[in-house]
Amino acid sequence: MRRGIIAAVLMLIVAIARAAELKVDSVDGGSVITELSSGIKVNEGSSLHRTFVTINDISSPVQLQGSGIIVTFENSRYSFAGHGNASAAEALSAFEVRHVLFGMFGERIKTLSAEEVRDLEKASSFYLGHEEWNATEGQVSDLLTVVSFVASVRTASGRVWHCDLKKISEAIGQLNLSLGSESKALDAPSRP
Repeated sequence: MRRGIIAAVLMLIVAIARAAELKVDSVDGGSVITELSSGIKVNEGSSLHRTFVTINDISSPVQLQGSGIIVTFENSRYSFAGHGNASAAEALSAFEVRHVLFGMFGERIKTLSAEEVRDLEKASSFYLGHEEWNATEGQVSDLLTVVSFVASVRTASGRVWHCDLKKISEAIGQLNLSLGSESKALDAPSRP
């Protein structure tokens, strides 16, 4: 009996530790130069490249790959657009991805939120480029790093999963990026 209790406690400890395990990956997000028109470019002459950082909680039913935000300029307006893929570990009904944008010196610019409400089969993949947000020239010029993570998931069976924002915040801090003094910097803000 005692061994059974000890085994159950050990399994619980492993499950709790695993639930908070984060995997951090980064990819090149492309040049900071944004071409407008007629040869006019924002950040012309810069050799800097944006970095897309993905933070995946291994307990999440959705995992991100190569996620970030790209910059577009069309019809005389700047936009941020989602980029990358999400894959479903089980059948889903909805999920939310947040993108935290950071400037040239590691300061938070803003947080974008994208919700996808659609049925996705287990092991399916979904392109994240369907969302778009308005951007200013100042934000476009300053954007250097994008940190993306899955905030919430509703599975087809009705189970709701939420990320641990404290763990996400700690992971961002380890990247030498500043969320600033705003305590709700990772909360769901701007939606398209």
